[in-house]
Amino acid sequence: MKKMSLILMAVFLFSSCQLFERSVEYKISGTHSANLITLNNDSGGTEQYSDVSLPKSYIYDYFHEYFLYLSAQTNGDPGSITVQIYINGTKKEESSSTGSYVIATASRSYQ
Repeated sequence: MKKMSLILMAVFLFSSCQLFERSVEYKISGTHSANLITLNNDSGGTEQYSDVSLPKSYIYDYFHEYFLYLSAQTNGDPGSITVQIYINGTKKEESSSTGSYVIATASRSYQ
């Protein structure tokens, strides 16, 4: 009986771990290239990219961090920029900005 309980507990723990695995996609779009993109990656670090052609996506299949952050700044030309955060294919956050050297920022926790 004790052995069966341990097996059932192990199966439950393994299957519940799968529930917490989330894919995250950061999307950036706009009328011009993005001068600077800053994002929180799947291991909790910060990544920065410059002079990025838009649209652009960054995809993390197994995102284990609790905080999501995406920021994009336009270059000097007047225009618009939009950032979006998707979790498991569902859009959770969006931010847009219009002008020269403007910044759009989106962030959220998993909960």
